[in-house]
Amino acid sequence: MDRSPYHLANVVLNREWREGSAGKVGSRGLVARANWAIRVLSDLGAPPHPSSRLPNARNLLLGLNNEELILSPTDSALLERVTDANKTIWELFVIANAALRRHRVGKPFPLHLLQLALTGADLTSDDKNNKARNTQFELYVASLLTLGGAEVQIAEPDLRFLYWGEFLGLAAKRMTSTKATTLENRLVEAVGQIAAHTGRGFVAVNVDAFYVGATRAEGLKERARQFNERVAIVSDVVRRRFGPLKAARGVLIFGHLTSWSFEGEAPSFDTSYPTTFLLIEDEVEPGSRARGEEFFEGLMPRIDRELTRLRSNQVDFDLDTV
Repeated sequence: MDRSPYHLANVVLNREWREGSAGKVGSRGLVARANWAIRVLSDLGAPPHPSSRLPNARNLLLGLNNEELILSPTDSALLERVTDANKTIWELFVIANAALRRHRVGKPFPLHLLQLALTGADLTSDDKNNKARNTQFELYVASLLTLGGAEVQIAEPDLRFLYWGEFLGLAAKRMTSTKATTLENRLVEAVGQIAAHTGRGFVAVNVDAFYVGATRAEGLKERARQFNERVAIVSDVVRRRFGPLKAARGVLIFGHLTSWSFEGEAPSFDTSYPTTFLLIEDEVEPGSRARGEEFFEGLMPRIDRELTRLRSNQVDFDLDTV
């Protein structure tokens, strides 16, 4: 029997999960946002190289818009390229927006990290070094927190954010394996970093790898079931590793899935960025879970509103091409 004073509680808005922002951005909208991000990042001092993956992602979608490329349900290679281009553009667009609106440049968006996030292979599957996309995930989490109104710093373990008057550590881990043992090792590593630098904190884990080969389920109920299957892998590990994870106050879980439809006149895709969080109650610190609930139940809707605005056509900045 586990005698640890830590108890796991799965505390999720919308009962089981949250899909996040509403609104759909098509390929033309993504091209406009890529152009805007390229311009802003250049103005901030981190211009993407013309042959790097953000311009390459923009050019790929331009090829689709100009009918130079034709999507087919049997062309898995092209579908993979477009899916990765979609994610590259959207996340770097959100990062550029947060860097410009909240802090211009600097903490938590230093130039060397912005520049690093712009590198890497066009395809996730072709990455020989995960550092670029790991950094992109770290900055994307920082962007979401700052867009939600949190005060964020770049500092060990990866980030720190103001949580009830105290800066707690946040270690960001992006999974490239679906093995439970690998996930355990990454979570233990993350919490070790937190314990060494801030004593307490949170882990942000990206579970995109758990969606490889999956098709986005139809309907909210089925999508909730699909996401909860992925979340269960994380929560099971946390339950088993109470002792090594005792410095964690919770785990923030981020997913991404794109689905394709070829039933209309033109192919279309929908993208989900489902998120959830697990909170760990510390009996030595009564009320820690309740404080976590209050903090994130205030933060998450603000993040959703900002992302919905960024997905809409009512954005308050110029999306003209460069």
